[in-house]
Formats: sequence, C-alpha cells, structure tokens
Amino acid sequence: MINLEEIDVDNAAGVVAVDHEDWLHSMVQAIHNDTDVTPSNCEEVQDTQTRFVSTRTFSQKWSNLIFHAQTPVKKAMLVITDSVVRNPKTYITLVCIFSLVLLTTGIFTNFNVEVNEDVLWTPRGCRSLSEGHWVDHISGFPTNPRSFMMLVHANGQSVLGQEGISRVFDAVDIVRSTPGYADVCVNSQMTNFLDDNGQVTCNIVAVTSFWNDTKSVFTDNIQSDGEAIAALSMLTYPDGTPVESEAVFGKARKDENLTLTSAVSYLISINLPETSQSEDFETPAVENIKTLSATWAAEAGNPFRLELFAVRSFSDEFTRAIVTDIPLVPIVFVIMSIFTCVVFFQFDWVFSRSLLGFGAVVSVLLAIMSGYGLLFIFGVPFTSMTQILPFIMFGIGKWKTSKFSLLSEI
Repeated sequence: MINLEEIDVDNAAGVVAVDHEDWLHSMVQAIHNDTDVTPSNCEEVQDTQTRFVSTRTFSQKWSNLIFHAQTPVKKAMLVITDSVVRNPKTYITLVCIFSLVLLTTGIFTNFNVEVNEDVLWTPRGCRSLSEGHWVDHISGFPTNPRSFMMLVHANGQSVLGQEGISRVFDAVDIVRSTPGYADVCVNSQMTNFLDDNGQVTCNIVAVTSFWNDTKSVFTDNIQSDGEAIAALSMLTYPDGTPVESEAVFGKARKDENLTLTSAVSYLISINLPETSQSEDFETPAVENIKTLSATWAAEAGNPFRLELFAVRSFSDEFTRAIVTDIPLVPIVFVIMSIFTCVVFFQFDWVFSRSLLGFGAVVSVLLAIMSGYGLLFIFGVPFTSMTQILPFIMFGIGKWKTSKFSLLSEI
C-alpha cells in the first residue's frame, strides 16, 4: 500500500515547484498499484493542485494571454500569405499602387516642413510655449525686437581704429540699402528713432551711434586711428545715452584713464520689428551680408571678417540640411539594391537569391512611402528627425533580409 501522504511535495523549491503533470503521474501510479486513496489524501492533493495554480506569476499569466491572442493573428496571416503566394503579381501591383497613393495623398493634403525651434524642441502642449504665445501675440504688451546681429572681427587681433569702424558702416549700410528696409522699420514700436527724413526707423546698436549712424559724419570728423579710439572711449553717445561697452565691443580693455586699448570685435544689432514682413526681409538681407563677407575674405591682406546671425538663421540651416539630404535617399536605395544583389548572387540559378535581396530593398522603400504618407495625412510635420527614418529602415531591412537568407540556407 502506497500512501499519497508520502509523496514529497515540499521540496527545496517549495509547493510552487510542484508540477501538475507530476501529480497526475503519481495519481495514476497509485491507482495502478491498487493504492488506497483515502478521501483525506485526495483533498490534500487537490489542495496542492489549487495552490500550484494560484501561485502562477503575472508574467506567466500575461505570456499565456499573449499566446492565445496570437492564434487568430497567425491564422489571418496564414490566409493572407496563402493568397499572396497564389497571386504574387496582383499583390505586388496593389501594394505599389497603395503606397504611391498614400504618399501622394499625404503630400497634397497636410504636408508641412517644420523648422521652428520652439515647435521642434518643446513637448506637444507645452504650457510655457502657450503662455509665451499669449504674452507675445495676445496680451498687447510691446513685443521684443527681432535682432539682426552681425560681428566684425580681425581673427583675434584688435579691431580698434579707423578702418574697422569704416567696415562696420559698410555692413550696416548693406542692410539698410536692402529693398524693403524702410517699409519694415516704419512698423517699429521704438518711435523715438528717426531717420534723416524724420521717419520712424529701426534702432541700431553699434559703434556707428557715435556718429549718428551716418558714415559721412564719421569720415568728416575722423582722420586717424587716435581720433577714432578717443571717440569710441566716450562714456555717452552724442545724444546723451550711456554707452554699454559689452553691447558694442567684444572683449574690450581700457587703461586707468578709461581709454580703450583693445577690442577683438565690433558687435552690431539692428532691431527689426517682430512681423512677418521682417522675416521676409531677412532673406535678401542675409544674402547681401554673405556676399559682403565673401568679398572681404577675398581681399588680399584684409584681416577683417564679417559674421552674422538672424532670427531665421536656425530655420534656414534646418531647411538647408533637409533639402541637402533628400537626394541621398534614392542614392541609398540604389546602393543597397546593388549590395544585396551582389551578396546573394550565386552562379547556380536555383540557389541564387539576388531577386530576394532586391525585393527586400523595394519592400522597405514601399514601407517608407506608406509610413510617410500616413504621417502627412495625420498632420505630423516633416522634420530633420523624421528624415532619418529612410536610412534606419534601409539598414534594418537589409539586416533582416541577410538573416532570413542565412537561416534558409541552414
């Protein structure tokens, strides 16, 4: 007679380690040997079974749920796969047309290139962004000016002197001579700045203010570097406004008499009003400054250089990067197609898999087209981040194809 109480269920791993199949095996063995299975023993075994089921972890339950949920998905995939295998040409044509339609629909509906740094680097629905919009556009408070900044330097040498100031005037005059400057500045909220005709103009923060922002006044009154340095060392402008050295000089140094001895750069800030007209004006102004900068760099023996930064400079660089990288996508497609065809090529017509490699690259291209189409349809903007997707997809698709091919060979 075998008593079920003698079955060791409290092993080193505890009751949790007791397997239900082991219990059934012991039960059958006991019956086969004509063991006396008393009601108390059955209750104990049933209690052991109940404790085993109740001690299953959440991970085990979740895995079991996922396993059962995959069953209908697998069946559906098998049906689709069977249909694709039986009608390959039809499905290839339909997928190509579908991807092309998605991409075309997205481009002609909600396609938008987003290069605004406030939108790119702040979370969606950010409170500080919405509050800033209220302060700038709804509250009625005076808006901050749209600074068009330039810097004149001599590659680390001191810029103090007559020639350096003359070049600052050249840079300022290039901006002021750009078509549309007067129309933009007439909307300036700083109404106390007037031009020679008594019209409201943009405020200019630069050393040119020592001569009323007029080059003819500078040339008539300054005949040497000493006179220029003496004028620059004044503590106030001609209209009585105190001079902020940090706003117009870079790394300025003075002696005990408060006379300038050196400065590595001149800072220029033209405060345009914050309007869409100013944003449009910046484009030709930036091009003119770039042309002037290139002219200075081409002059033999000229140590002076001109740098600039406009509010739209960040957006312009992002746009340039996006436009420059777009032609790389078809180039990557061609390179990956050639690479996969060569890698999977064999002289045996049966075992050669060049068409498999090319098909994998084409499938990745169609997936990219469909993905971009859906993004554009749902209003997701095209940015420098979403532009990375094709290069990642081509790399992953090629790796997956290689893995599939190697496994099939094994």
